[in-house]
Amino acid sequence: MRTLVLLLLLVAALPVREAAAQDATYTFAWRGTPLDETLRQFQAAADLNIVWLPILVEGKRVYCVARDERVEGVLQCILRGTGLDFYRRSSGTYVIEAAIEAPPLWGNMRGIVVDSGTGQPVPSAHVYLAEAQRGRVANESGMFAFDRLLPGEYAVQVSHIGYQTTSRQIVIEPGGSVRPEIELTAQAVLLAPLVLEGLAMQPSSTVLGFALAEQEDLTSGLGTANSLQGLDALMGVRVNDATGDVHIQGGDAGEHQFRLDGAPVFIPLNVASFIGPFSPFALGSIRINKAGFGAPLGSHISGVIEARHDLRYALRGLNPEAGFASRSLVQADPLSINARFSGVHAGRDMRATVMGASRIGLWSLSAPRSLSNLLDDWNLIDSFLLSAFAERNTPFDTFPPIGSPSMQFGDLHLAGEVKRNLQTLGASLFLGGSQLGNDLSGIDVSSTGGIVDIDSLGQLSDVYFWRTATAQVSYDAVLSARSLGSLQARYSRYGLRHDFVARDQITLASPEDDGNRVSEAGLSAGIDYTLSDRHYAEAGIEAVLTSDRVRIAGSQQLPLEHSFSGWRFASFVQDKMQVGRHAVLEMGSRFTYLAARKSLYAEPRLAARLDFPGTRSGDWSFYLGSGIYRQFVNQFDVSSRSPRTFVSSTRFWMAVDSSVAPPKSGHLTGEVLWRPAPRWTVSAESHYKRHYHILALDYAASTDVPNLAQSDFLRSSSGSTRGYSLVLKRSFGLSSLQARYEYTDGRRRIQGTDRLLTVPWGEPHRVELSTNVMPRAGMVLLARWRMISGRTWGFRQAYYDFLGAYSNDLDRLLESTINTGTGERIRRQAEHYALTEPDTHKLPDLVQLDVGAGYSFELGPVGMQARLDVINLLGRTNTADWRFVLDKERYYSSTPDSGILDRGVRELLPRVVTFAVRASW
Repeated sequence: MRTLVLLLLLVAALPVREAAAQDATYTFAWRGTPLDETLRQFQAAADLNIVWLPILVEGKRVYCVARDERVEGVLQCILRGTGLDFYRRSSGTYVIEAAIEAPPLWGNMRGIVVDSGTGQPVPSAHVYLAEAQRGRVANESGMFAFDRLLPGEYAVQVSHIGYQTTSRQIVIEPGGSVRPEIELTAQAVLLAPLVLEGLAMQPSSTVLGFALAEQEDLTSGLGTANSLQGLDALMGVRVNDATGDVHIQGGDAGEHQFRLDGAPVFIPLNVASFIGPFSPFALGSIRINKAGFGAPLGSHISGVIEARHDLRYALRGLNPEAGFASRSLVQADPLSINARFSGVHAGRDMRATVMGASRIGLWSLSAPRSLSNLLDDWNLIDSFLLSAFAERNTPFDTFPPIGSPSMQFGDLHLAGEVKRNLQTLGASLFLGGSQLGNDLSGIDVSSTGGIVDIDSLGQLSDVYFWRTATAQVSYDAVLSARSLGSLQARYSRYGLRHDFVARDQITLASPEDDGNRVSEAGLSAGIDYTLSDRHYAEAGIEAVLTSDRVRIAGSQQLPLEHSFSGWRFASFVQDKMQVGRHAVLEMGSRFTYLAARKSLYAEPRLAARLDFPGTRSGDWSFYLGSGIYRQFVNQFDVSSRSPRTFVSSTRFWMAVDSSVAPPKSGHLTGEVLWRPAPRWTVSAESHYKRHYHILALDYAASTDVPNLAQSDFLRSSSGSTRGYSLVLKRSFGLSSLQARYEYTDGRRRIQGTDRLLTVPWGEPHRVELSTNVMPRAGMVLLARWRMISGRTWGFRQAYYDFLGAYSNDLDRLLESTINTGTGERIRRQAEHYALTEPDTHKLPDLVQLDVGAGYSFELGPVGMQARLDVINLLGRTNTADWRFVLDKERYYSSTPDSGILDRGVRELLPRVVTFAVRASW
């Protein structure tokens, strides 16, 4: 009986306890807690019976703040946004089940990643939502988007090379949309070293396949006149010491395209490597896309160089209440004066930024004496070429080293953008000009036998004038939670005028000036679309009109006149898909319709990226790329007949017309990045490029006919380029030491010949050691030693091209219209030095040590930097090429070598000391 009474009392008490639990209120806060764990915590705290299937709660997290809520209010908060619901049985048990009502109201996130110091977009930033386990890579405008996000609070993590990882909490309301602007703070940047390899900053395959130079690299060379010299420090990139031309993985200077803010730039011919085409403080970065680059980057057989205007300094010290801030910079060095201004206006949901930069050359006022002497030497008359192309019998002779090398340059950059919400409108303009050449006057010529008089040589003038310009307007926007769009209109122009004056008996029967005008206008549109969290697609279209007119007069070795104008229409698609945990596959293709040929050209591309972080041997990243590449606008350099060696060729551009097929190459490349320890980085790359069809000038062509087609003076060549590179870098606190070795082998065969020759611009072996040391705050010491060996084609290119006009047939040369006496002299030179065998003309090794020191300090509100550089510290004589010079005693002797010109040396940079001072405020 007693037992029965106790049971009855217990049963009666149960509803009372359940009712008490229902009436009680609770306060909880969960942030990112797994749903399974949350339910167990609440079940224990409220002393409830809650049941659920584990599969329903797997992978779900809770973001809930409940204050003084009853049981069902807390459960509603816990399950909000999970797609689950609950009901209560008569027994009091709560059952969790899938919601049967309408689907949850999804939210989305459309944002942009910017630099906290400059306000500029950070392209390719990695954005990750930990709770949703979803990631995105920002596009070139820094924009990203997530769709179908469950309501709740998300921790957004953003990272990028050279920036501190940032985390930010963002709440997604049901059916809502947020548009965050996430700022990244740059890591500390040291004073610009002579060599800085940005590849090693992050062990990720996303930084493979290209080389990147920031503004600190571009302003670190001799003075600051050449913004491209800093590219010489990047793996797979070479800046020629004699011409300043950029070569990508053994390719010729005309086999890649240079772009500024997406608009092509036609870069004129240069002299030496200390004068560049741009004001270095106008550029924020230059990215060199090497072999295997993707379909969105365009059509060129060697690579694509992308430069961006720099809008930095604008936000430093900006007071949001003031609304406007600005920053100015001025630098003076022996070769130029650079000035820059940038400003920003910030308002509600809007920011406008402007930048202006200019540069004026000071060659005639303050050029270092060592450089002036070098160009005086380059400006000597070449007696061999003078005799070869003279209308009359002009014996070899020595002419006094008197002349006036002329070098003038200047440029102007304007850029700006307006950002409002997730839309960006940008525009930029670049205007550049330069003048190179000489003007002889007062020449005192002796021992000419009366064949050439003083007055005739006094009128020999050879001056080149270049003008180039680009302009572009672009618009970028987040179109939806899955798509990003862009539009751009661009225009580029280039003009060359070559003034050549000489008396008839010197070179020409009817001298004329050379010229080249080329313009290109384009309109493009693109879209990035997210198919899923691991699957992205990109597509674009463009229409381009290219017009050119080329007039190469008798001052060059291939006189011709040609003009053409034509359209091309291109589209591309690229698919990027993550495969497993470690691999990303990139597949795409370009399709170009060439109106002149009424033909469609396809360029398929395929690449893979693999990452293996945290292995026992360190972090590993790999990149493999391949594809077919075409080129629809081509650059050519025609060797000059001018006896001057100062400017030895004329550069011009032409779009492919209906008579020739566009060049075609195939790429296969691999790259690896290994970080065995935090302070060690090892990077290596290998490439192979098969050139199926490359257009080359035919110096033997007959061009004295009207209405020339390109097939009348161009020939097809084929060949290959292969090579590999290895870079080791060790960091010591704020200092570093780097070693690099590169090997490149390029060979070409001209159509109709059986000769496979090395390329004239080849530099097979390159070894380099560099270091930067910071002994104290604000001070840096820099050094770089390099050696280049294996260069061939040692004589002036004009000599080889002169013989090429006769198909390297010396008998044909004698039968030409050249005076018999002159022809015999030329033949003896060609036979004695084997000018028809350029591979045998091996130049000595180039060895050079450069050092520098810089110190940064402040004078009140003005930031100052002083820099001292010594180029070729040891004063070693390095050879650009060989030329013929006359030693009268030997030439007129009775020895076996009589009647033969000596082999002289055209030297590269001697020891040059420069000092630069920079002020910014």
